[in-house]
Amino acid sequence: MRVLSDMSALPAFRRPVVTVGSFDGVHCGHLFLLDILRQRAAAVGGESVVVTFGDHPRQVLGTGEELRVLTPIAEKTRLLEAAGVDNLVVMPFDKEVARQSAEEFVREFLLGRLGMFELVVGYNHHLGRGREGDAAELTALGQRFGFDVCLAPRFEPGGASEEKISSTAIRNALARGDTATAERMLGRPVVKP
Repeated sequence: MRVLSDMSALPAFRRPVVTVGSFDGVHCGHLFLLDILRQRAAAVGGESVVVTFGDHPRQVLGTGEELRVLTPIAEKTRLLEAAGVDNLVVMPFDKEVARQSAEEFVREFLLGRLGMFELVVGYNHHLGRGREGDAAELTALGQRFGFDVCLAPRFEPGGASEEKISSTAIRNALARGDTATAERMLGRPVVKP
């Protein structure tokens, strides 16, 4: 897996199929999405590209001062590589990035810098200023700018489940000492610091 952190020296990608997110924990829901990403890249003869952030957006925006990051960047990188991702773009997240609309981020970075061919996002994904870029907005942008959008369904292990797997749910389980739930959502043992 190529790890790219210099935004001014990104390579040309072959039909990049892209997903964007914090991927904190690289949990079972993330792995489900990454499997779809790899399948879509293979189907178009392209490369899978994960765009993540050096700093968690909630910490930069001041909405997660006490946020316990589940996977520091080195661990996240190792887990994404193990998941079979071709390219990891570690983008700085700052107030300037946070101010970009979904359209600006798609047009200037995903299309302009990465040359995105297809975008893969989860059913409840949002990006851009104020989380404005939901599934409908991203699909409309895809039609407008000529890229495909693949909306991954909710990951439901073993069939329909009320349990939503998320980084926040894992943090909450760990905070209350429920290691078994955290490990079930992560799909691996919890490593104690």
